Amino acid sequence: MKIREDLVLRNIVSEKVVLLPDSEDGKTRMLHLNASSAFLWETFAGKEFTVEDVAEALRKEYLLEQSTAESDAAKWVAQLDEVKALE
Repeated sequence: MKIREDLVLRNIVSEKVVLLPDSEDGKTRMLHLNASSAFLWETFAGKEFTVEDVAEALRKEYLLEQSTAESDAAKWVAQLDEVKALE
């Protein structure tokens, strides 16, 4: 999987956000990213990755237990998929 190349992480009023222009109602939505989500976005933008890759990045960056990293990685990928941010 891959983060859509047309989506760009922006810093707006000291918040990390991604504009999602293609919602069903035609309105542009903003995806607000916390520090760990922004870290993952910056790490994987423009690259192919798996849930396992995301878990490994979380484990190394935040010194998480493997099971916690795997759970958090799965949630992050599911959230991106839900808002159609993945190719």
